[in-house]
Amino acid sequence: MSNYKTVEDFMAPWQDKVNWDAVNKMTEKYGLGAYCIPFGWDINHTVTDAVNTAFATDDVVVQPRWTEIPEKIIVSTTITGAFYNKKSNPNHPVTMEEIYAAARDVCLAGAPVIHVHVRNDEGLNVLDPKRLKYIFNKIKDEFPDVCIDYCLVPMSPAAWEDFQEMMDSGLIESSPVNTCATYCGDMLLVKYPHVMIQKAKALRENGVRTRLAVYCDGDIDNADRYLIKTGVVPTAKDGLPTYWGVLPALLGATFNDPEKSIAIPPLLGGVYRFAERAGRNVAAEMAFTSTPFTSERMYELHVVNWANAFGSQDFSNFEKLFT
Repeated sequence: MSNYKTVEDFMAPWQDKVNWDAVNKMTEKYGLGAYCIPFGWDINHTVTDAVNTAFATDDVVVQPRWTEIPEKIIVSTTITGAFYNKKSNPNHPVTMEEIYAAARDVCLAGAPVIHVHVRNDEGLNVLDPKRLKYIFNKIKDEFPDVCIDYCLVPMSPAAWEDFQEMMDSGLIESSPVNTCATYCGDMLLVKYPHVMIQKAKALRENGVRTRLAVYCDGDIDNADRYLIKTGVVPTAKDGLPTYWGVLPALLGATFNDPEKSIAIPPLLGGVYRFAERAGRNVAAEMAFTSTPFTSERMYELHVVNWANAFGSQDFSNFEKLFT
């Protein structure tokens, strides 16, 4: 199902620099799961509210409405997500048929990628192989070319068995690894480093694309520290692409406006290539100066060939992303 010919092609070659003694020790001590405290659910049965917070009065608006949205963006459509429910939005898809119907609608509209969660009978996010396979089969029967990105987040050691069942099914094309310790509205979500590594390793061994899901700018460093620097997630040095998933407008995320969300992909590529292509002194200059680096300057330093990216050396459109 992936764009790699074989699992061997996907795995080879990679430099394994993981301290597996430490990873296995932490796995044995803390298990395979994430740390989640849904405070909002305990207060008012709302995990995440896009407008209000359970810790303030109802007249407090925690996220203003977007006023300017760029005309052209690339979107991986999340059908229902893990957090919102019908209390926040009566039209939010929660049941299996609602999730399928919403997924089908965006596929009919031309979505190339959909990000799928499923809920239990109470409406809470679950890693349920039976429900996930149901959505997969119904969508793939009608839309075989749509990539389905499953949010396979095992929140406990028991859920890790369900995660492994989905790996063994051969149905998974793509899945995120959340490199976060963050608040999402009124919920605390923490992914232990050893769990990030174990999950990324399992995805890679099964030929599944790993999407590095980042909520905040610090998550980029977490991904680099635990998954890129260790060699678990492929990079250009392996001759393979690295997939990033930026979560725009999610409460608690840095990229909580569309301009930041669109700007971050070129920044990710540019920042990581600065030291390699332009030298450490220039990279340090970028890090410590308050003077913005223009796209022309980046082009002169051979960090990114924006002419290829935009089809000309007219940088005006690119500059608008940062102003």
